[in-house]
Amino acid sequence: MRVAILYYPMLFQRTGGLQVQVLETTRALQAIGVDATLFDYSRHRLADFDIAQVFSAINGNHRIVEQARSDGLKVVLSTVLQPPWTPRQDRWSQVVSRIASRLTNWDLSTTHQHVHKALSLADAIVALGKRERDMLIQGYGIDAAKLHVVANGVKAAFFSATEQAFRERFGIHGRYALNVASVSPYKNQMTALRALKGQLPLVVIGPCAREHQGYLDELRRVGGDDFHYLGALDNDDPALPSAYAGASLFILPSTAEVQPISALEALAADCPVIITKHHSLDVLPDPSVLREVPPDDADSITEIAAQILSQQTPQGFYRAQASALTWTRSAEHLAGIYQSLINP
Repeated sequence: MRVAILYYPMLFQRTGGLQVQVLETTRALQAIGVDATLFDYSRHRLADFDIAQVFSAINGNHRIVEQARSDGLKVVLSTVLQPPWTPRQDRWSQVVSRIASRLTNWDLSTTHQHVHKALSLADAIVALGKRERDMLIQGYGIDAAKLHVVANGVKAAFFSATEQAFRERFGIHGRYALNVASVSPYKNQMTALRALKGQLPLVVIGPCAREHQGYLDELRRVGGDDFHYLGALDNDDPALPSAYAGASLFILPSTAEVQPISALEALAADCPVIITKHHSLDVLPDPSVLREVPPDDADSITEIAAQILSQQTPQGFYRAQASALTWTRSAEHLAGIYQSLINP
């Protein structure tokens, strides 16, 4: 059984959680004996594989699903779709898509139509958590029999991290809040910065695209000495888990998230987490350990941060929440799905 790991072609031009998910899933599948290959569009042919593991239902990936099915492969689609999405939103999107198609003499199709095409053609659909699964059933009308929940994993280095490497490299001492995400209004670092000002400096690690340079400049202006932007760190860089280990709290007040690997990494490093209420990270033993906030509510962030800073939690409390989430476990679950499709 040969498995092609597929993704939209521009994925690795930037860094982020999906890139980590694709690479770590591939490595973990290979480590348990699955013949999994990170697909090279210039060298590989789909027809040489048995399974197409496609990551993301957007960015034109419906065409990859179509071609894989045409070449006789079984398709497993990891949707990575962000909540919320309601039946009402889906109905309105269908109406708008039909109008757009008619107005352009059927020359235009929408992202909504592309997502539905990928979902309808896939042999199996993978959600990262129960919320995403329920959204796919209720919001997109997907047959529950096609759906599987396979959570993201966390690398072992995050479970054993200490703060020394980070502090020595960057010279940041004392307490700080950490945000690991691309710099953009969608990830909403500005609300975090304003909410935490006077309590904690904010350290941000992640790429900043050219179109968001002005947003980064504004963060620097507003934050002054309380804002530290360190750029992107590779997920294999020992300073990254160390940054989580040294943080007083991790904050991710994005407009929406699916199952952010950065939040899992924070828990693995025994760091408390403040997260947007719009997420699908519901695979923890105690979901209430995540402190949820409306992404536009700076007052809530301020209040919850103060509570976290005043509390004493036993060492290892947060780490225990992520202890079962390994890439090996994720790979084993995926391998079982592949086998069920090849040998029904």
